[in-house]
Amino acid sequence: AHAENLWLIDKSPFGTLNRHDLSRLREIAKNESWNDDKSLGKPIRLYVSRAGFSRSMRNEDLLESWLVSKGFQILRAEDLIDLRWQAGLFSQAEIVIGPSGSGLTNAVFLPEGAEVIEITSPFFDLPEYTSLFQSIGVKHRRVFLEVSKDLPFGYGEQAIRELQRHFN
Repeated sequence: AHAENLWLIDKSPFGTLNRHDLSRLREIAKNESWNDDKSLGKPIRLYVSRAGFSRSMRNEDLLESWLVSKGFQILRAEDLIDLRWQAGLFSQAEIVIGPSGSGLTNAVFLPEGAEVIEITSPFFDLPEYTSLFQSIGVKHRRVFLEVSKDLPFGYGEQAIRELQRHFN
């Protein structure tokens, strides 16, 4: 791997992410014109899928189909390989939905006031996400799915029911 510059983001003494570092990263992304293709013209909706990977929900394809019907673009991990493309795409998003996972950290590129809906379970609580989203002025909600030993990450039908409250 080759990098011209490398920035590390540190936590503040209070356990939150350093606002200055996050602001600097966002400013670099903005100034680099990483999103040369503004052809979309309007804010977009993104779903960051974990289908086919560990910690994926059962029947996630049903959730994806439902979200497409609501105007969402589906992103998979294999889509997220170019940082410039990611930054550009997320900088246009008004809302991002996804299961807890590293894909949601792309929210650092969201515009202030955008919304992230994290699909999670009561047993998978990542306070770092809340810290990240608060630090950059992004609204954050969690949708908790019921889980069991046999179904540790929930199922798509349940996620649809929970998310319908947001879209109806």
